[in-house]
Amino acid sequence: MEFDSEEEAYDFYNAHGGRIGFSIRKENGNKINGRITSRAYDKIKAKYVISKFVESHDHPFIIAECSHMMPFQRRISLVQAIHVELVSDLGVPACNTYVLMGRQSGGKESVGYLKVDLKNYLRTRRQNELLYGEVA
Repeated sequence: MEFDSEEEAYDFYNAHGGRIGFSIRKENGNKINGRITSRAYDKIKAKYVISKFVESHDHPFIIAECSHMMPFQRRISLVQAIHVELVSDLGVPACNTYVLMGRQSGGKESVGYLKVDLKNYLRTRRQNELLYGEVA
């Protein structure tokens, strides 16, 4: 298969892993001093290609009902993010926001992310809002 970008190839393989029951990592590639210097791709067509697929794993697959909660499958959707930001701006603590999101979606297992993901999202949002030199 060929993809127009590395991100497109990653998203496809990540979705495949979620359906099958395994999680993937993005760290593959040649690195120097922790910085990625190259990735395998078809230089002629400037496409990204999955060139090797190893079906066997050294661990059991996750059951399908739980695969959406693997680290690379969990996501806060745009609609959820807007709702979380509105509730957070009203001063509702993250743990209560997570409970609210669970009730709205039919249970915590239907939210699509964990409480720690919500806390990380809010922390990153606060950090991005800080102006240069501003201390909270």
